[in-house]
Formats: sequence, structure tokens, C-alpha cells
Amino acid sequence: IIAFQRNLTNPEKLEVYNYLNAKWMTRVTLKNAIDYLPLATNATNLGTNPQTVTTFGTVSYGVVDGKACAGFPNSFGTYLRFPYTNPEKFTLCFWLRPGDATYYTAISITNSAISSPALQVDTISSTQVRVFAALPNNWNFVTGSSAVTTWTHYAVTINQITFVEELYVNGSRVDSTTGTGSALGTRDTFVLGKDGSGARAYFGQIRQFAVFNTILTPYEVRDIYLATID
Repeated sequence: IIAFQRNLTNPEKLEVYNYLNAKWMTRVTLKNAIDYLPLATNATNLGTNPQTVTTFGTVSYGVVDGKACAGFPNSFGTYLRFPYTNPEKFTLCFWLRPGDATYYTAISITNSAISSPALQVDTISSTQVRVFAALPNNWNFVTGSSAVTTWTHYAVTINQITFVEELYVNGSRVDSTTGTGSALGTRDTFVLGKDGSGARAYFGQIRQFAVFNTILTPYEVRDIYLATID
């Protein structure tokens, strides 16, 4: 038990939390991701339960604005695909760098035919990213900021018990929505580089894509953001 004789400020609370988690090693890190694709030089999956990633077309790998990443050329035939295992609760973390202000879809959870998505990460304008989730039949969505040709970190949490979806941008929570059910349980495929129905592709870069089979806390989201910023 730790007791203080005054109310702590938020930075002080964070410092105490960081100390306790470092001491007892209770915090989630990238080592806990069930799927983890750094996307630095290839599509290798370094997760604790790594699913096989299949590459379609020519995904380019290189360094853009100082960050090793995968590049997608706005082509329906160029994308990465691997199984989605449908955890009851999960968090997606990733960095995006849209190439221009066109409406694109960077990431999707869909069916094996890539025709019926239940989650989509869309760059809807030069200033906004919107994450749609079928909770259950109508699209619930959360919205965060984006910038063309600028790296931005996103974390999306999905709770298929409470049907709550949350969005974090650069380590800070910015939006949430609550549905009444979930259609994600009937989907089985992750797609990176285009949408899950064949309507849109993605022009830009993705890096440090991770899937956790839990809802990360705000502190853990911040940790992942800071751990992958370079």
C-alpha cells in the first residue's frame, strides 16, 4: 500500500503508475501482441500466436520520413492478408501515412471472400480517419485526426461483450461509440492495403501493426505509441 498526504496531479499519478508497472511487470507490451507485423522490410508476423501472412501484388518496403514501413500503391491487387481469430476483446495498434486526401481504406476485417467487411479503417479526408465497426448490422464509427503525408499512430479497441469501440490518436483517447451487438464473429480475415469489399484500395504507408487480445488501458496505448514512434 502506498499512501500520499495530498492529491496527486495527473503527471504524478502517471509517474507512480509507471513505477509500479515497471516494478511488477504487469503492463502489456509489444511482446504480448498475438499478431505483430513491424512491416519494416517484409511481412513477417512476430506475434505470440502468429498467423501466416500472404502478400498479393507488390508491397514495397522502405524508409519514408525516417520510418521503416510498407507501401501500398492504391491497387486492388496489392495487399496483405492473414487470419482474424475473433477475440472477444481486442486492440489494434498501427501507424498510417496517407499519400493524399482521397478517401481510402487502409485496414479491414472481412470474410474470406473479401466481400463483407465488419471493420474498416478509412482515411476519409485530408484531416480525418474514421474507424467503422459493424456493431452489429449498422456501422458504428469513431473519428480521429489525420494529416496527408504525415505519420499518425492509432489504437482501436473493440469489446464484443459490451459492444464499445474506442479510438486513440497519438496515444490519447479521442472518441468512442457503443453498439448493440457484433458482426465480427462471422469474419475471419485481416486485410491491410485495401477495404474488405473491393470498393477502395489504399495509397500510402503502414507500419508497426499489432493485434492484442485484450483492451489496452490508456497507459498501455501510450506505451505502445511511444515504443513505436521511432
